[in-house]
Amino acid sequence: MKTRVPNIYAAGDVLGKYMLYHAAVKESVVAAWNILHGKPIYEVNFNSIPMTIFTEPEAAMVGLSEDAAKARGINYVTVSYPLEDDAYAQIMGVREGWVKLIIEKESQRVIGGVVYGEAASMIINEIALAVAVNARVKDIALLAHQHPTIFESIDRAAIRFSL
Repeated sequence: MKTRVPNIYAAGDVLGKYMLYHAAVKESVVAAWNILHGKPIYEVNFNSIPMTIFTEPEAAMVGLSEDAAKARGINYVTVSYPLEDDAYAQIMGVREGWVKLIIEKESQRVIGGVVYGEAASMIINEIALAVAVNARVKDIALLAHQHPTIFESIDRAAIRFSL
């Protein structure tokens, strides 16, 4: 968060990266920590900042898109899970949508994700964590989500990677 000017740090829209409230808050916290330490120790993982369009239904994404992965020459695969198959979505009557994971093929790391449907703004946060910590798709597939919750759709998508 340190600028080219000595002892000047920046956060928020002035960076011109992610002009989102939650990104600005994280940038300002990192800037404050670095100021307290007197040098840049922490950094924001901009690749793990989720974005949501708050429509009905919601749409959210995090990490690399398929187009970005292609542009970078990353060998990737995607796995998806339709919400119409999800128990929570069926109970709540919100079956429209899906969860998609973008996975680097060789390392099997989750490099991005897209969610369209009920609670996309919440579901995307778990995928953002996977991107941030370089989780493998099997780490997500093995995570026991509570039943019935919409979050089960994440591990259901991940399970499809190994099928």
